Amino acid sequence: MKKLVYFYIVYLLFFFLFVLFYDLSAFLTVSSFPVPSFLFYTPLTREIFLGVQFVGIPLLFLFFFFVSGKDYVIGLLVGYFIVLFIFYFLPNIFIFSILSLIGLGLFVSVIPSLTSRLSKVLWGISSLYFIMIMVNAYFSLQFYPLFIIPSIIASGIEMIKLISRDCRSS
Repeated sequence: MKKLVYFYIVYLLFFFLFVLFYDLSAFLTVSSFPVPSFLFYTPLTREIFLGVQFVGIPLLFLFFFFVSGKDYVIGLLVGYFIVLFIFYFLPNIFIFSILSLIGLGLFVSVIPSLTSRLSKVLWGISSLYFIMIMVNAYFSLQFYPLFIIPSIIASGIEMIKLISRDCRSS
């Protein structure tokens, strides 16, 4: 259980730094400060961040596999990257929906490791994240990032519970 704290820390840092960079690039683009070119917010910035999410989030679950040792996570990851590769060369809604369902499975794979009932509900809400990305791609609904927030809150809750339990036991 102590190893899971590292997963929650990495998960929180990934999204904190991700959002920080995204917001910082948007702020610096409109400011009068001298800005390096990689921090400019361009029309492609959103697609770049979406691409980072499609590759970065599964890598977080690879880290989860290493700290938890759950075998089904590696199977989901292999399937995810195979379908992502196929989707790159053959983009259609059927392959994208398979990719979204595997992404849902990755988020759901964390739920058995959680100790709090509230954390399980929050991770369950966040498991719809990849499905909302698919909905966003076809219906232009821009609220899919909101679905990641419950898992960030749940990670904080679990981290606090595991650390406080460890402090009480020692």
